[in-house]
Amino acid sequence: MDKIEIILGTYKPEFSSSYCVADIFVDSKNLMPVLEAYEESGGHAPITPLELRESLLKDYLIEQVPIYGCGCGVCECYPIYITVEVGENFVKWKNFNFPDPTANKKFGELIFDKKQYFAELRKLDIFCSNDSILKYGGIECGVIKLILNTDGKNFEFLFDEILNDPLPQLVQLYNAVKNNEGCEIILEDEVPDNSPLLKISAQKFSAEKFKLSIEIIKNKLCVCEDFLREELLATLEKIFINLLNDKYFPYSYPCFSYCYDNENCEAVTNKLEEEHPDWQDGEIMKEAFTNGGLKLLPEHKEFLKKYKKMLTKHIVPKGW
Repeated sequence: MDKIEIILGTYKPEFSSSYCVADIFVDSKNLMPVLEAYEESGGHAPITPLELRESLLKDYLIEQVPIYGCGCGVCECYPIYITVEVGENFVKWKNFNFPDPTANKKFGELIFDKKQYFAELRKLDIFCSNDSILKYGGIECGVIKLILNTDGKNFEFLFDEILNDPLPQLVQLYNAVKNNEGCEIILEDEVPDNSPLLKISAQKFSAEKFKLSIEIIKNKLCVCEDFLREELLATLEKIFINLLNDKYFPYSYPCFSYCYDNENCEAVTNKLEEEHPDWQDGEIMKEAFTNGGLKLLPEHKEFLKKYKKMLTKHIVPKGW
């Protein structure tokens, strides 16, 4: 049988800003270019997690459902439709319907193990939800905020990018869970004391389940929640992708305030602050680098390249 994987990604239409999408992988291959090879025109794009969730959790006997939309960003403009058949032990994708009539009836069927299929679709609930136990809270001035949600209460934690960046350890946790292994990480407090702040452990207790424990050391509070392996991976993945999609990334995190190669940096930023007193530092730095003439040093360009790779490919550079 085929194996499906849903991965949270980003897409940027030509005349619009980027947004989160749900990429579909079948047997470790991105399905979209495989399908587009059957068309002469192509021009499709992944759809949002909410749109894909609505498609794949419908009454499949009534209608065909879209799994890809148009490159312009509108699902209904240029979709690829499928029929979903749910059997006793399998789920079948068939009747692939392309907007390009020359492609129709050329692509065959995909057959998935029913248990694996619906376990993977649970990730869409997490991608669409704002209630993850640990979630992204925004960035400002080289500081990232993580939010712990428990019993309807939010605990906010700040991490300085230079002194106690939590992302490398969260990626290490992600990789351990992906390899079906337990892991414990300790995240340090913000400056000045760099004391232990959060202890996060993921312990495997069955074939597909992990127990995630998050201890708030100063408050002597411990929060535990059981996750399917794929659900826990999706929770961590959402933090990475939300950071990448933040409008202030990377101008505020990784912080650009010390990465410039321009003698006029102070003059440029001071002028922008005078012209836009209501702007946050992230907006100031973004404008300074995109339209103000500031440039990154080569070593900082390489640093940013590695940082993005860490968040997308889950590879932690040596020495971090």
